[in-house]
Amino acid sequence: MTILVVEDEELINKMLQMALRPIGLEVVFAHNVPEAFNILEQALPDVIVMDIHLPGSKGWELLDALRDDPATQDIPVIVLTAHVDLDNQQTAMLKGVSEFLSKPVLPDVLREAVLKVLNH
Repeated sequence: MTILVVEDEELINKMLQMALRPIGLEVVFAHNVPEAFNILEQALPDVIVMDIHLPGSKGWELLDALRDDPATQDIPVIVLTAHVDLDNQQTAMLKGVSEFLSKPVLPDVLREAVLKVLNH
């Protein structure tokens, strides 16, 4: 199984990779929305973990595009952000996000969220 991580901070990417490898996921990284689209054109992941504040655009644009495309609309998305407020949480839920996690996230919490959405 493959997970696409859309995150621009390299330190967080390293932590996410260390957290997700033990559960047997192949982790692919995109540092911005255009990179994410390039990866999605080549292969579809089983789950996406993404920040909502990315360089040059907001993650909501990526999420809207995912939900509008029949090929990607059912891929579970976990939002991982430092911008945890009621507006972002409500927007995420309205856009069909499976989980909304705050940074920094404990590895066990992330693994549990990923396994939960993969088993639905």
